[in-house]
Amino acid sequence: MSKIFVTGANGFVGSWLSKGLADRGNNVIAGSREPIAQNCLTGGVENGVYGDLRRKTDWKRHLLGIDTLVHSAGFVHKREPLSDSEREDAKVIN
Repeated sequence: MSKIFVTGANGFVGSWLSKGLADRGNNVIAGSREPIAQNCLTGGVENGVYGDLRRKTDWKRHLLGIDTLVHSAGFVHKREPLSDSEREDAKVIN
């Protein structure tokens, strides 16, 4: 059984990925900016709050004992031209 950390686990892709990995017997850490409601977590999935990815994050603390990291967090859903600060956020997060 692998221990897998999924960023963006409260999003569409991350939530389904976390569930699918847990259903296959993996221990999944559902990473997100804020805690995910317990009723949204399935068996084998636990919260892994890392805060805002635009700020410095202590990844050593979050990834200790992790076998695999899946980065599904992203800056998305904006179609018009990005401002300079939004472009920088997209670069840092994605």
